[in-house]
Amino acid sequence: MMGAWKLSMSSARGAGVAVATLVAIVLAADPAEAQQAAGGWWDWALPAVLDGTPLRTAQGEVRLPRGRDREEAGRGAGGRAGGPPGRAARRGGGPPFCRDGRGHPVHGTDWCRDKGWDDDGRLWQRASWPEVIFKEPAREDRALDRRGLIDVVGDIVLGRVDERSRYLGLTDTLAGRWVKTPDGGAVLQVKSGAVPVAELTDADGDGRVDGTILLEAL
Repeated sequence: MMGAWKLSMSSARGAGVAVATLVAIVLAADPAEAQQAAGGWWDWALPAVLDGTPLRTAQGEVRLPRGRDREEAGRGAGGRAGGPPGRAARRGGGPPFCRDGRGHPVHGTDWCRDKGWDDDGRLWQRASWPEVIFKEPAREDRALDRRGLIDVVGDIVLGRVDERSRYLGLTDTLAGRWVKTPDGGAVLQVKSGAVPVAELTDADGDGRVDGTILLEAL
């Protein structure tokens, strides 16, 4: 009887240690890394929004890569490339599960890409903001929480992103990630939960944002 009691107490202690360890791991987790793992990121969208129209930068006008080059540009921070090279994605509309990044209920995001309703199926709107400067260099290995986003763009610019998030009816915390472009530029993407909100592109790598797009509708 005594041996059984000791065994029971030992098992209880073991279970308690396991639970405490799990709680410690959860509490120690970086909120930004948790957001990063939650998914909802998208391929670089500005090239499709411009659709070949030159983008004005401090170095002159540039044409953003499309087709196969855009596939490579869309890769970053765990992202995958968009649809088949050379095919123009459909504009606007598309099933809600493609527009919000969740993917087809059965076939996932591949179905959306195959049908042309990938990230470009979202309704993006170009923003005419005053000059925005990235205050920190792009790091694809860094997930950005709200504090990190303020460090990169400042509280005024992030406040504009907040306004768009509220306009869309989103309530989740904003999170960001970096995507590098083939020509040495940097793209800052900001989402709320799993829904894209804003994308800011520095096409020539000089730290100045050359193009900003905001999600227009869900």
